Amino acid sequence: MKRFGVKFIALLLSLMMVMTIPSCSILSKLLSDDGGSGRSSRNRDDDDDDDDDDDDDDDTDETSGSKDPDKKPSNPSGDKDLEPLTFPDHVATTDEIHPSRTPGTLTGTAASDLLNEVEHDLVIHYVTSYVDIQLSYEHPENYGLQTDEVTWGSLDFDPDEESAFITEQLNKLYTINRDSLDHDDRIFYDKAVWDLEESKYSCQYTAFSYFESELTPLTGPQCDIMFILDLLKFDDVEDAENYLLLLNDIDRYYDGLCEYEEDKAAYGFALGDDIYEQVAESFDNLVAMEDDCFLYGSFEERLNDIQGLSSSQKQDLISRHEAMMHDVVFPEFEECAERMRGLIGSGGNGEGIYQYEGSADYYSLICRSQANCGKTVEQLTTELESVISSVMRTYNGIINGGSTSWYAGYLSHDYSQGDVIANLNFLKTKVAADFPALHEHSYHTMDVPEVFEDDFSPAAFLGYHLDNYDSNVIIVNNGGSGDDFGVTVAHEGYPGHMFQSVYTRSATEHPYMYLFDSIGYNEGWAVYCETYAMKYFETNNTVRTLVQIEDELNVLLMARCDIGIHYEGWDLDDCASYFSTTLGRSIQASSLNDMYILLVADPCYAVKYGSGFVNTGLIIQAAHDNFPDATDLQIHTAYLNALTGTFEQIQENMFRELEG
Repeated sequence: MKRFGVKFIALLLSLMMVMTIPSCSILSKLLSDDGGSGRSSRNRDDDDDDDDDDDDDDDTDETSGSKDPDKKPSNPSGDKDLEPLTFPDHVATTDEIHPSRTPGTLTGTAASDLLNEVEHDLVIHYVTSYVDIQLSYEHPENYGLQTDEVTWGSLDFDPDEESAFITEQLNKLYTINRDSLDHDDRIFYDKAVWDLEESKYSCQYTAFSYFESELTPLTGPQCDIMFILDLLKFDDVEDAENYLLLLNDIDRYYDGLCEYEEDKAAYGFALGDDIYEQVAESFDNLVAMEDDCFLYGSFEERLNDIQGLSSSQKQDLISRHEAMMHDVVFPEFEECAERMRGLIGSGGNGEGIYQYEGSADYYSLICRSQANCGKTVEQLTTELESVISSVMRTYNGIINGGSTSWYAGYLSHDYSQGDVIANLNFLKTKVAADFPALHEHSYHTMDVPEVFEDDFSPAAFLGYHLDNYDSNVIIVNNGGSGDDFGVTVAHEGYPGHMFQSVYTRSATEHPYMYLFDSIGYNEGWAVYCETYAMKYFETNNTVRTLVQIEDELNVLLMARCDIGIHYEGWDLDDCASYFSTTLGRSIQASSLNDMYILLVADPCYAVKYGSGFVNTGLIIQAAHDNFPDATDLQIHTAYLNALTGTFEQIQENMFRELEG
């Protein structure tokens, strides 16, 4: 049976591209209601057109989880002959998954050698497909990485085999005396043990493999496949031939993805019809590129890098490439759209995973992964609500303070220096005083094709060839950039994703720490950086605070609704009620529909941004409180030197450095 494993050692390609969260902020609309005519150029949100309309939705108890308590699949069994699934019978605690144990006895060189052996085994085990290997390293042979088949990877997953491998690696790690390790080894040890124990637990329940979809509208593999193909280099003819084999394998691979979605629906875990239509439309957008796809030109340009390639050889490769695109690639995308539309009417109610047996345990599991910490969902919820309340007190204090001198500045503010290059150059200079020096590196930029603009994030960072500091890409959606574009560039570039990626690669001898870093760590840092970087664009403290609040509420409210939908059973009306209560304005459910569909389709999508940001901020604030004489430069340096473990691990290592 084909099915996907829930891997908490993060799947490489899913983390290689990190994006700016699509905005659903409505603060500018509220400011318009409070202070005068709205600012027409503030168009970052497509969800708030009707936010100021009257809406008499009944209030609901946001934390009661008052939906049908009988958890069950939405369309059990279907017509397929499927293996029975296993479900958890309770919500596992962190102590159950990460039990205390007697320290190992292995120390010194033997411990370090065993640690390196485990790391090598993990990289070889998880970086397996041709695409993973080629994107991970410019020289994969230096890391013992090779593949016998040029494919996008296998879709088969055997939880018993996976659990056995993980147990073997854990048993090796448990023999090591963790406290005897040096700084870099200890950080890797802690993260590897945490990740493996989470993964081992997830392998117990086969139902977990079907709770989430692979082909989501915004983050599915179809959303970045063209960008990934564009990054594959041609050093020789074999590389070009392998590229053609990879194009041919799209048929097999995407057939498998569709089959998985069909099995998922047959098991009773169907998505809502609106989500299937959006996924189908994402494939429609790919099909629309057939006659004008940037890969045609990109392929020819990369052929120019092959020394000694004759004109006839080049023309043959070009002809075969065009035939493969027309005969295999685009027809497969068209087939995927048809198969996704074929799932419409499968019985999914489009209300998240709350309805499923075992969903509370599963959501707790992925929250630990996406929020990058050992906190319970209840603790994450309390923290989110506390920060939201604090932010709203600050906002209301400004709005109700009697002075409106800030209003004109808010309406006219422009946090951008021009295009992406201008903003990167500006920010690279500005951050030098507050953030550590970076290893020498370079980057290039790409524009999102126009056909993708409506469905792509405002921007994204993509790091590849992690043994080469020059392999960094910032992808810009010209259809989604606005007057705060400089802040978006701060999120993706300096001091956000690109800065952190380059720094981490230079700060550790363990590639595991950047191959399998946490998305919650990545996005928490980037959201923190985008709000921090506003000081480089704005000298008026009140205006800057309001724009920061707008950004923060965007990720915080979405994260709270994410938890509400999947852990407490909120529907769209519940989300609107929560927004209305929190913001003190009547928010129509229709204005949040796009946000709701996004969150339902991708459980924990917003948690990695919202709780990641909260955890990052709490740690950095704790550092300021405990080390009041430390500068921002010292605190940011200590944070980054703590590397990409859980936030609990980061705080321990960060404080150790600050203590000197």
